[in-house]
Amino acid sequence: MPTYEKLKRNIDFTRVYRRGQHWSGRYLVLHAYQRRGKDRDTLPRVGFAVAKKVRSSVERNRMKRVLRETFRLSEVDLHSGYDIILTARWQDPEPDQKTLHKELLYLLRKMELIAEA
Repeated sequence: MPTYEKLKRNIDFTRVYRRGQHWSGRYLVLHAYQRRGKDRDTLPRVGFAVAKKVRSSVERNRMKRVLRETFRLSEVDLHSGYDIILTARWQDPEPDQKTLHKELLYLLRKMELIAEA
């Protein structure tokens, strides 16, 4: 199982949003920022976000759980030294796990974040 750390601090999220690159799919947006200096060779850090546009905190947390599970099941080996944020874009018609998995892999390949073994 590939390992990664959680992206937790607000300053880290802000850095990824402002300085990083992003790619969008139908259901997901992926932001990535390559860390510099001594942090460049550390484990990738991953954060999950849902817009406040989704009014109910229960629904936002559920969407984040779905994102975490999709990421966990993808079992991809990410390049080290990256901060990555996965943002949910769907509202009512929730996509199935298979669709989210395919889109996640597509976005990770598009940004060249998957370490080929």
